[in-house]
Amino acid sequence: MRIRRLVLDVDKAFAQPSLFDIAAAIEKVSGVEGFNISVEEVDQETVGTLINVEGDNIDYAGRPACGHRKKWCCRAWCRGNCRR
Repeated sequence: MRIRRLVLDVDKAFAQPSLFDIAAAIEKVSGVEGFNISVEEVDQETVGTLINVEGDNIDYAGRPACGHRKKWCCRAWCRGNCRR
């Protein structure tokens, strides 16, 4: 089944991870062409976000775009080191 759009309702801790960390992780996923993170609600301990992810054949398992099996792999590292 091809996944073209995901809508995620995410409550995250106020301090960690940052929205930049979340954005960086989403960007690495194979098939993601664009995404939007909207802050819907903020209280003392949590931040409520709505994340819309769009692309063609999004890899729901979360593998990086390079196809490397380790989730920590990033595109910059793979350009010179990934054997895929």
